Amino acid sequence: MLKMGGRIPRNLKEKVIRQWLDGLTRERIANEDDIGTGTVTSIIQEARKEEEYNDIDLLREGAVRLKEEGTGLPSLAFAIRLKRIMEDNDINEDQIEPIIQDFATYSLRYQIPYDTIIKIGREALYLEQKFGLPIEKIPEYIIQGKRTIDRLEDQRLEILRQTQHAREDRDAVRQKCDAFVAELEKYGKEIPSVQRIKELENELAETKETNKQYEISNRVLTKELNDARLEATRLEGEVIEADARLKDKAWRLSTCQNELSKRQINHERI
Repeated sequence: MLKMGGRIPRNLKEKVIRQWLDGLTRERIANEDDIGTGTVTSIIQEARKEEEYNDIDLLREGAVRLKEEGTGLPSLAFAIRLKRIMEDNDINEDQIEPIIQDFATYSLRYQIPYDTIIKIGREALYLEQKFGLPIEKIPEYIIQGKRTIDRLEDQRLEILRQTQHAREDRDAVRQKCDAFVAELEKYGKEIPSVQRIKELENELAETKETNKQYEISNRVLTKELNDARLEATRLEGEVIEADARLKDKAWRLSTCQNELSKRQINHERI
């Protein structure tokens, strides 16, 4: 138990007064706050002297009665707020009664206490005030929020996947670089690097010149080949044409010979 030596902290006083107004006994307050019952009594007596809490006993009595009737101060506050909302929007009891009946039906069907339904209603009003949304839009807002969370989670996983892929690529490149460096070190020990590079440059220049001459020769030969193919195609066409003419002349000659034979036979008969 904490010993209150000297002045009692203000936050502890306010907590004790709230608990007293909620209908808690001195013993329970002392037990929950880990202080003596005498300290609780002292705080309450000091509060009675203050103008702010001059009706503290009356308020406590009201809170106790509400608890005995199964209604807490939060529920009463919600009811008062609901009454004000009704008055501000010109809603009478006949209009609110169907809503209460719906609450009763919902409570009976799903076995949910009225206090829970009231709590849900308060939370819905809190969300309405916090996000500036009508109550009926809150489920849609929650669904959109879940979709946004899912989308962000997918993006996070995709970023992680890309990061892992990039890390793997980096490790692969690093391994190649290490192997290349090791290879260079190996060659560096076997031959003088500068001299070998110059020799390779000379060989590369010679190879390029050879390839250049080869490309020139290849173009010339390709042109000659194409010309030869064109000439062969032309000659083939002439051969086909000459063959056709030869066949035509042979046919005509054969026809003439047949006609001549027929005339000789006719002449002999005469």
